[in-house]
Amino acid sequence: MYSILVVDSDSLSRSATVSALKSSGFNTVEAGSYDSALKVKSANLPNAAIIDYQLPDGSGLDLLKQLQRNDQNQRVPTMILGPCCNEVARILSLQNGADDVLSKPVLLNELVLRLNNLLRKTDTSHTTTSYLSNNGISLDMQSLQVSIGGENTDLSLSEFRLLYHFMRNPNKAFTRNELRTLTKGGEAENKLNERSIDVYVMRLRKSLQRRGYNDLIKTVRGVGYRFNA
Repeated sequence: MYSILVVDSDSLSRSATVSALKSSGFNTVEAGSYDSALKVKSANLPNAAIIDYQLPDGSGLDLLKQLQRNDQNQRVPTMILGPCCNEVARILSLQNGADDVLSKPVLLNELVLRLNNLLRKTDTSHTTTSYLSNNGISLDMQSLQVSIGGENTDLSLSEFRLLYHFMRNPNKAFTRNELRTLTKGGEAENKLNERSIDVYVMRLRKSLQRRGYNDLIKTVRGVGYRFNA
């Protein structure tokens, strides 16, 4: 389930946006100012962000730049909510790296549609990723090698696939069924059930814990698992 950061100083507008996103199946994190958004970002990096162009204590474009500077080296797809009919704000937003711009007041159905399209494009653009590095863990899809804390580590193919999808989607809560679908490969693996995922997660956790990584994979009660970046 995607986590979306919504930054808007207008509490009514922010509340309406959050409500529309939750109704569409997104998790949301709210902030009403530049400073509060930075605190949210430092705690958990979102999968995408919706940011007001002008905030009471700073620029939405400056926040956009700060959002892209993170320890995970992950690019966060971002939509800017610009002033009505302000073409200069629209151009500046795109020049500064915004993925999309909507003028306020926004049509919530359009916002959700554009966000879904944005996330879909982002996922597609990452499908060719062959090398990932996060928190001292390096993973090479071409050689199928994993290094944890500078030490080469042997993982089964299913454990490797689990780690790959976790690292590609930090802080995202996966259901067991989603993980089963993502990790299955050949005919034998197609027979994986959801409880098999629990076994592979347990093995992966042990491999991480042996090298001092104790809290990266969290159990999300009633859902499945999340990789804490």
